[in-house]
Amino acid sequence: MRRVVRSVFLLLFLFACSPIAPIGTRAQDRAPKLVYTLRMPEPSNHLLEVTVAAREIGTQAVEFQMPAWSPGRYVIYDFARNVQDVTAVDGVGHPLRIVKTDKQTWRVEATPTGDVVFSYRVYANNLSGTFSQLNDRHASVNGASVFVSLVGHKPDPLRLVIEPPAGWKVINARSRTPGQSAFDFENYDLLIDTPTAIAPNLQARVFRVDGVEYRVVVQQFGSRTGSVDRYVADVERIVTAENALLGPPPDLDGYTFLVYFAPGNDASDGMEHLSSTSIVRPHPLDASDAYEGLLWVTAHEFFHQWNVKRIRPLELGPWDYTRENYTTSLWIAEGITSYYSDLFLRRAGLESDDDYFEAVAEIVARHENTPGRSRTSAEQASFDTWLYFATFPKQRTNAAKISVDYYNKGAVLGLLLDLEIRGRTEGRRSLDDVFRLMWSRFFVDAKAETYYYKGKGYTGADFLAAVNEVSGSDFGPWFARFVSGTDELDYDTAFAAVGLELDRERRYESFDGGIRLDVGNGRIRVRSIDEDGAASSAGLRRDDVIVRIGDAVATVAAARELFGRGGVEPVSIRVLRDGDAVNLTIPAPQSIFRCSIRRKDGAANAIVARRRSWLDGR
Repeated sequence: MRRVVRSVFLLLFLFACSPIAPIGTRAQDRAPKLVYTLRMPEPSNHLLEVTVAAREIGTQAVEFQMPAWSPGRYVIYDFARNVQDVTAVDGVGHPLRIVKTDKQTWRVEATPTGDVVFSYRVYANNLSGTFSQLNDRHASVNGASVFVSLVGHKPDPLRLVIEPPAGWKVINARSRTPGQSAFDFENYDLLIDTPTAIAPNLQARVFRVDGVEYRVVVQQFGSRTGSVDRYVADVERIVTAENALLGPPPDLDGYTFLVYFAPGNDASDGMEHLSSTSIVRPHPLDASDAYEGLLWVTAHEFFHQWNVKRIRPLELGPWDYTRENYTTSLWIAEGITSYYSDLFLRRAGLESDDDYFEAVAEIVARHENTPGRSRTSAEQASFDTWLYFATFPKQRTNAAKISVDYYNKGAVLGLLLDLEIRGRTEGRRSLDDVFRLMWSRFFVDAKAETYYYKGKGYTGADFLAAVNEVSGSDFGPWFARFVSGTDELDYDTAFAAVGLELDRERRYESFDGGIRLDVGNGRIRVRSIDEDGAASSAGLRRDDVIVRIGDAVATVAAARELFGRGGVEPVSIRVLRDGDAVNLTIPAPQSIFRCSIRRKDGAANAIVARRRSWLDGR
């Protein structure tokens, strides 16, 4: 340990005595007093080793703090639960006393030298856009789950030095030269906003659009592989289409897509960052049935470099990583991004008009089939994300019936708002123009209001003001009804503006309530059941044994028909539970909307032209 500490401070001494070569998007004005070193000496044990060398920080006690959450994923994860083997020494290698003051904070005693080296290890074995993973194949590093901050020093410049295993490449958004392993950051927030891929077999492709270099970095696991070149060509089309709206950010000198194809991974994921994105797909690149979803998440995460990373709600950046950061604007940041994700695939020529109309019909149907749409507004759902989104508590809740998904409702609101603006202005203005105004007002022409980054945050009132200014109309009542309120959405007015009609047909759909049955030894047992499903609400429980269906003895065929039926009548059943007979009534299948969009017959030429302008982005 002492040898490692001395080598770290030798490195600090060299930094202090010699100029730093610029690395990343902006050069540092002085040598950083904070140097993070990341090692992975034994990848198979999933332990990342982190050392934070803090120079000339004073002789008082200091605190190091692990984030409780990560920007873009609005849920408390408590990353500190994976931190272990914490130690600290002073500038000459003498051990320092450490006291853990809460779940994520370590206080290190005062040091007479003003220098502290804080070391720890992080267990990393989740491949996602939030957590990190280290194994014998690669390391995927997401900063909030790995790097502590020095409390009171988040605005300070710092350097990250990565020591990969022999033969492994290191790539992130700050990479500028082959073999680069040291990266400078203007502050801690930018450090943890820059994911890094480290592996021996990264496939990288580069293209340029509008004078900016874009890099697609792919890692494929398993024996099935797909064409990286085909995917990169489609990514280039997406970049070109999205750049046409606002142009590349003026501060951007490169953008990196980190994409992992990991068959069998727990889930699909995507996470936005200032100059990069991290995407995880639980299938091979050559999985044709999943390719459309891959393009959608690529378009979604890329648009975030404008909407949420630069045009950002007031509450998002810089952040308090110890607690929830509430905002009512996620329906804009995430929901309208979802709306544009589908639209940009159409504008990029990766979807036909009919493909796009089908996608729109699906997001409308999803909203219309959400029971909570009459209870929770888009703004409230944004605020309540810390309660319901991206977390799977053991506590049973009624969230499925009382809340809405701000991604989905926000996408529907973005669609209707865009078409409403086009209708009110007879096609002269659109939601595109709203974002051009927001881009100029809150980023391009705005001075930095905090240490974090250029630009200033907006409020919901700011967004409404931009809509009113662009449209020359008062959208206050519209926002009161549909954004702050829970009124049924006005599809007819919006779709008529572009010569379309929405058909909503109510149908009865079969359901299984998430029920999985075990059949054997003459018994039909409920192996598992969704707690929010209709059958669970009717009283059916895990381990119930179904003995009668209606008036007949239960059979396997009858049980499967019961939970897959398309009829409209409830069915009585009898189960054995802990030796007792229990009579239940399984309700009729849920009535849901099926939606479709069709072109309106006889639409005027001007309206048809308006539709073409919407779809083509003209």
